[in-house]
Amino acid sequence: MSPLPAYGRTVHPPQPFAAGPMPPTNTGWAVVALLFFWPLAFSAFSHSSKVTGLWWSGDVAGAQYSSDQVKKLGKIALLVWGICTALLVIFYGVAVVYATSSGAAGSSGPR
Repeated sequence: MSPLPAYGRTVHPPQPFAAGPMPPTNTGWAVVALLFFWPLAFSAFSHSSKVTGLWWSGDVAGAQYSSDQVKKLGKIALLVWGICTALLVIFYGVAVVYATSSGAAGSSGPR
């Protein structure tokens, strides 16, 4: 066990060793995940909140991994939204073409 600090002394948290600048938390990418595909936002915000704590505890690789995961999850959410939007536009386009070409909009058909 470590001895208690003397009265009046402040105990500073351990400093990272030759770590360089802290990796970004990429909270913006977590917000992108929340807006465009919310199921990924839980993991994105979890990783985003870990970055600072991991970096200050000296786990530089863990902090960088969490930062990279947030960015990756945000990009995946944006990609999923884009694919779903493109599929929806294609579906509506096919439905409009089918409806207009089948004669349903104005032809009199058999009597």
